[in-house]
Amino acid sequence: MILGFAIALWSCHKNDSTKNTSAKRLTSVSLYVVNGDTHDRQTDSILYDNNNRMIECRRMFFDTIMNSAGSITYVASGHTSFVFSYSGSNKLPSSYLTTYSYSSNIQHHLLTYDNDNQIMKDSSVQQSPAVVLSNIYFSYAPNTIVAKTTNPSGFSGFRVDSFLLQNANVTTRYYKFTPQSGSNSVDQVTYSTIPNPLYNFKGIGILLYEIGGNYFDYVSQNLFSNISNSSNLGNTSIIWSTDADGNAISGSGLTNGSVALRITFNYN
Repeated sequence: MILGFAIALWSCHKNDSTKNTSAKRLTSVSLYVVNGDTHDRQTDSILYDNNNRMIECRRMFFDTIMNSAGSITYVASGHTSFVFSYSGSNKLPSSYLTTYSYSSNIQHHLLTYDNDNQIMKDSSVQQSPAVVLSNIYFSYAPNTIVAKTTNPSGFSGFRVDSFLLQNANVTTRYYKFTPQSGSNSVDQVTYSTIPNPLYNFKGIGILLYEIGGNYFDYVSQNLFSNISNSSNLGNTSIIWSTDADGNAISGSGLTNGSVALRITFNYN
């Protein structure tokens, strides 16, 4: 929960006309969280094809627990990969596969877009026989985006994420889980003026946000400076550093004044 709360941000644009100020290509982003004796790390590594399209986002996680003497008493690790496929020279993927280090199950997904190249639906499908297992539906209005995730057949309830945008950044974020109304959550987000390196993945940014567990922001124009959450009264703030060209290198901050977090970006 700390990982998701600390870095779950995003926004949306309808086209690819806005460019990040960075001329460098992002290769990975990492989040480090230290909460007492527990140390967590989450890294997204990005692979590209010859047309500079993302063909894989490989997410790795490492969890360690240390005792008072500084010795490691527990270690857990794993990874999830999202592998994208494209039709011809299209800039947006037509489908993707999800694979897990802890399971031999491979999930197949088909993607549907509207006339503005905004993603409308992500369908998880069974290959043989062909059956749609679940969907994420995306809808758009001025300064608003809604993502509704339906559960697989046989499971009740659904999740709705609603986002209010201002200046190409989401300032308010609502999460609603039905029928578990007690798990609903609201975030208020403020932003720095530093460009977000993950903003380069416009078009599939909201998809990466929804399928990736809300750990990293793949669509916001800027990097956040503060997040406050009404559900658990949590508060996260961060200060960013850049290189001489204005590219974000790292950010350090605190959640609730005691949980340390650090985010780093790597380029080639």
